[in-house]
Amino acid sequence: MGSVMLSRLRLDVIPVFADGVETAHTWPSYASALTVRADKLDPIIGNENTLKTRILQMFVGTSWAAVDAQVTTALRALQFKEGERVQERHVRVSGAAMESAEDRVAAAQAAVDAFDPSEPNVDAVFELAAVASERGRAAHELELQLMTAGAAFTETRSQLRVEQRRHRAVEEDAVAKVLFNGMRPTACPRCTTAVSPERYEAEASDHHCSLCDSELVVFEAATSTDVASTDVASIDAGVNDGENGAQDEDDVEAPEDPLVALAAAVADAEEGVGRLREAYQAAERGRVGAEDAARQARASLDQARRRTQAEQELIAARAALEALEALSRAGGPELGPSPQNDVLIVLGSAKKLVATWVKDDQDPLLERVSEVIADLARRFGVTNLTSVTLKGNGNMRIDKGGIETGYSTLTNGEKLRIKLATAIALIQIGHQDGVGRHPGLLFVDSPAAEEIPETDLRTMLEVMTAVAEETDFQMVVATTHGPMLSDVLDDAHLLVATGDDYVW
Repeated sequence: MGSVMLSRLRLDVIPVFADGVETAHTWPSYASALTVRADKLDPIIGNENTLKTRILQMFVGTSWAAVDAQVTTALRALQFKEGERVQERHVRVSGAAMESAEDRVAAAQAAVDAFDPSEPNVDAVFELAAVASERGRAAHELELQLMTAGAAFTETRSQLRVEQRRHRAVEEDAVAKVLFNGMRPTACPRCTTAVSPERYEAEASDHHCSLCDSELVVFEAATSTDVASTDVASIDAGVNDGENGAQDEDDVEAPEDPLVALAAAVADAEEGVGRLREAYQAAERGRVGAEDAARQARASLDQARRRTQAEQELIAARAALEALEALSRAGGPELGPSPQNDVLIVLGSAKKLVATWVKDDQDPLLERVSEVIADLARRFGVTNLTSVTLKGNGNMRIDKGGIETGYSTLTNGEKLRIKLATAIALIQIGHQDGVGRHPGLLFVDSPAAEEIPETDLRTMLEVMTAVAEETDFQMVVATTHGPMLSDVLDDAHLLVATGDDYVW
C-alpha cells in the first residue's frame, strides 16, 4: 500500500529518532492523518502524538519542514551515538561483531540487487485492472444475450413441432376423406338397403353421396396410390375451384405456409445462437487473459513493497556497520572526555537556524488556518466558540465565551467538529495559497457517532460539499444516515444500501 500511495500522493518519508532507534514513518502515519474517526479524536492532527508536529508542518505548507525533520533526526542520532561513545570508549569492537555486521550489509545488498530497479508502472496496473473489468462486463452481457437467444430458439422450435403435428393431422384427415370418398358403397351400413347402380352413377352429375345425399369433395374415385400422393394444398385448391370456379393463379398471392416460416425462423435462431456462443467464448477467453495480465501487474506492486523493505534493511545494516566502525576507531583502554565533534556543532547550529525559518514560514499560515477552523467549527455547531489558535506543535488554544481552554478539555462531540474543521482548513488554505503537501484526500467515519443533532450533521455535510466543490479536494464520508446523504448529495456521488443490500 505504501509503495503505491506515497508516490501517487507525493508524500515524503518522515524520519524520527527515539530511544536509540531511527524510524522511517511512511503510509500508515499519513493514513491516520487523512482519517477522522469518532473513536480516535486525540490528537488534533493524525492519531499519533509523536508525529503531529511533523505532519502539521508538512500539511500547513512550511517549506523547511522536511529539512527540519532530517536535521533533528540526524542531530539526535549523533547525540545518542556520542553518549554511547563516552560510556563505551574503553570497549573494543570484537572481530566477530564486525564480521557479522559486514555479512548483514552484504546480504541486504544482495537482496536489493536481486530486484528490478525499474519502478512498477502504477498507471499501467490500474489500466490493466480496468480492462479486465470491462472485458468481464462484456462477457457477462454476451452470456445474458446467449441465454435470451437460447430461450427464444427453444420456444421457436417448440412452435415448429406443434405446427408440424397440426399439419400432419390435417393432411391425414384430408387423405382419409379422399380415400373414403373414392369408395363405392353397396348398401347402407344401418338398414342394409342396397344402393342401386343408377343412384351411384348419379353422383358424377349431382355431386351428392348416394347414401346420405351430402355434397361430395372428390368427384372421381381414386386408388390408394392416388390418395397417398395427393397434396393437401391441391385438395383445398380443388374444393375452392369447385365452389368458386376456376381462377387465374397469377392473380392470387399464395399465402405463406406457417410450417415453412417456422422452419426458417428455427434455422435463423439456431444460427444466431451459434454466433453468440462463439462471441461469448471469445469474450470469455479475453476476460481470462485480461485478468491474468492484471494479476501479474498487481504482483509487481508486491514486488515493489518487498524491494522497499529490502532497501530499509540495507540502510539499517549500513548504519549498524558504520557505528561499529566508529567504535572501533575510537576504542582504547583510556577514559576521558572525547574531543568535540565538529559535525555535532554544525547540526546543532543548523537545527536552531532551520527552526527559526520554520517558525517564520509557519506562523502567518497558522493564523489563517486558525481563523478558518473557528469559522467552520461554528458552522458545524460549536456556537459558543470565540476563537481558535492552532500552535506549531499541533496543540490548540480555544476561547469559548471568554474562557480560555484546551482541546483536551472539550467534549467528544466538540472534538469531532473541531478536528474535522482543522482537516478541512488545512486543505482549503493550502489550495488557496498553493502551499502545503496535503494531498486533498480525507476520510470521515461515522460523523454522527457522538450524538450530533441531525440539523448539525446536515450543516456539516452541506459545508463539506461546498468546500469540496470549491477546492481540489476529495472526501469520503461513511454514515448510517442514508436519507440525509440522499438529500445533500446527488446520485453520482452517493452509495446507499437499501433493504437487504450491501454498500460494497
